[in-house]
Amino acid sequence: MDISRNIGLAVLLLLVTGLPATAVDRPPTSTAQRLIDDAIAQKKTQVALPAGVVRVGKGLRVTKADGLLIDGSRTTLVVTTPSEMALHVSRSREVMVYGLTIDYDPLPFTQGTIVAKADDRSWFEFEVHAGYPDLTDDYLVRHVHLFEADKAAWKRDVPDLYPRKTLALSERRGRLEFSRDTA
Repeated sequence: MDISRNIGLAVLLLLVTGLPATAVDRPPTSTAQRLIDDAIAQKKTQVALPAGVVRVGKGLRVTKADGLLIDGSRTTLVVTTPSEMALHVSRSREVMVYGLTIDYDPLPFTQGTIVAKADDRSWFEFEVHAGYPDLTDDYLVRHVHLFEADKAAWKRDVPDLYPRKTLALSERRGRLEFSRDTA
C-alpha cells in the first residue's frame, strides 16, 4: 500500500476531527473552562463566561486564581454528569462568581412524596415525582432531606435523615429503612 495515501488519510482525519490523535479518548475542554484557565494564566482580574447554555461533562474548575471575578450573568451551565460538582474552587483566594445559573441534566438527585410508613417509623416508602430520574443505583443514596409539602423549604425541626438502607421497590417507588434505635 502507498504510504503517502495513509499519511494523507491520517491528516484528513486529524483536520476533520480537530483533535490531536492523543486527545481522542479525553473529553474536550469546554470554552468556559478555557476562558477561566486563560484568565488565571494571564493574571486577569475578570473573565466573562459565554452567553447562553453551556453543556459540560465535568464542572468548571478554578485553581490557583487570585483576585478573579467570574461573570456568569449570561450563562447557564448545564452539567451532564450527575456525580460532578458544577463549580470547584481550590488553592485560590478572592474569587467571586457572579450571576452564574447552574443546572444538571440529568438531575443529581430525585424527589418524591412519602406514601407509606411503618408504625414504629423503621421505614418509609416514597413515590418519585414526575420529571425526576428513576431509582437506579446512583440514586439510592443514604442521606435524605425532608421538605414541606406545600413550599420549597426544608421541614422545620427535622434533621437530615441517614437511612440504614435505601431500596428500589420499582423504578418509581422506594423504601428508606432505618435502624430501630434511631427511628
